[in-house]
Amino acid sequence: MNLNDPFGRMAKQRQKEYESLCSSLRSAGINTRREAEQLRQSLGRRATVGVAVLAPIVLLLAMLLPELRVFIFGLGALVAVWLLNTNRHAQRHIERYVREELSGQPPQDDQPSQPPAD
Repeated sequence: MNLNDPFGRMAKQRQKEYESLCSSLRSAGINTRREAEQLRQSLGRRATVGVAVLAPIVLLLAMLLPELRVFIFGLGALVAVWLLNTNRHAQRHIERYVREELSGQPPQDDQPSQPPAD
């Protein structure tokens, strides 16, 4: 029994999220480890860009509205944490998808495999 999730509600929710992501990945044509890894890297870049865009907006709003500065910084921090947490969960689900669904496939490169030279 997990003390953080005694009734297994979060585990069930994460399982539903994973199943939904799996069906989305299959329908999007993500069928190789390489494609899944590219998607995972792309998610990381998007999160970085999202935080990089969010930070100047929060700072600008805080400068323009100094009486609301505490509220603006709090809301900006909340949005940044949400963005990074969502990204982390998605990346973990993609890693699980690779491990469970694509584990039987060898990694594919751009170069066709060549037989070893004797």
